[in-house]
Amino acid sequence: MLASEWMGWENVFSVEIDEWCNKVSKKNFPNVKQYGDIKEFKGQLGSVDILTGGFPCQPFSHAGKRKGKSDDRYLWPEYLRVIREIKPTYVVGENVAGLISMEDGKTLDGIFLDLEGEGYEIESFIVPACGVGAWHRRDRIWIIAYTNGKGLQKSARKKQPGIRKAKDSSEGSKSSRAITEGREYWSVEPSVGYLADGISPWMVEPNIPRVATGVKDRVNKLKGLGNAIVPQIAFEIFKAIENATLHR
Repeated sequence: MLASEWMGWENVFSVEIDEWCNKVSKKNFPNVKQYGDIKEFKGQLGSVDILTGGFPCQPFSHAGKRKGKSDDRYLWPEYLRVIREIKPTYVVGENVAGLISMEDGKTLDGIFLDLEGEGYEIESFIVPACGVGAWHRRDRIWIIAYTNGKGLQKSARKKQPGIRKAKDSSEGSKSSRAITEGREYWSVEPSVGYLADGISPWMVEPNIPRVATGVKDRVNKLKGLGNAIVPQIAFEIFKAIENATLHR
């Protein structure tokens, strides 16, 4: 919502099940309609032009058990349902980079096929937080989908092989590129490894120690930060969308 506000766009609604996060959103965006459980949310056709969302990352995160579709927090089907109900011109999705390797790429490939089945063209990127000046890495996959409202010819949509493996470039001056069969995704940062000349090691711990006491709502804040997107990245994507729309 913050990136949309920077763009001068109207935030119409938000869907978030976490009560503490909703309180923070209500304080900062009092005019935005809030909804709780996405399973109970019903989208309205044409209510927004751009639908953004980061469906829960826990099923794919390397920090968890990576149960994927068997995890009860796997909410992509609900997100897809809302897309079908609203039919926005653009869909912007975000998730952890671990989504790419789930089921040897079949999970991500299924998401792409779902979107293509609804008439969307898709681009996806790996964008780290450090790509917009943050002092930590935080690799995330961003999925941008567009439709002109006419849909695609079903005969033109062919099931594409999924992402089989990823290979980083060994040259620090080049961007790392995923090796795919039929689809490609890109990383927008150079493959610098752990250290490169003039580059410090990535910060892996927050400034607030996890065992600190006396910090109000410490656990909720850490959880909220972990689930949040980097708004500066969303802002750059939104600027590109607006530019493409103006010149289409």
